[in-house]
Amino acid sequence: MLNIDRAILFVHASVRVCVCVCVQLLNIVQSLVLPFALIPVIHIAADAQLLGSYHSHPALSVFAALVALVVVMVNGWTMNDFLVTTLPDTPAVTVPFYFGMALYFLLVLYYAVSIHAALLTRNRTHTLTHTHARTQTNSCPDT
Repeated sequence: MLNIDRAILFVHASVRVCVCVCVQLLNIVQSLVLPFALIPVIHIAADAQLLGSYHSHPALSVFAALVALVVVMVNGWTMNDFLVTTLPDTPAVTVPFYFGMALYFLLVLYYAVSIHAALLTRNRTHTLTHTHARTQTNSCPDT
């Protein structure tokens, strides 16, 4: 009977550790995806041409960008903490892990810059189209 109790306690402890690791992994995955939702919202909310008078104030946009930067930095800290506390400390684990972290940060940076560039291009194209249309309607025909 004593062996069964030990086995039950061992299984309970193993399941509890597994659940804790799974919950921590789930939190990490959710926090990794958050910047890919947050960055477009910041860019779209700041676009005066898209939202008109409802666009966000530039100070609010800067504050939101700083919050997004803090989120990305906390993600890095959380991933590093997960590596140090959970995964084995061997080069076979740490090198790919840090390579993945660097790739993640570069991907977030590329995403933020590409959205900004796309919005600038759209605004320039929109402005040029409207300017061209106004000059054609205001021109007088030769008679």
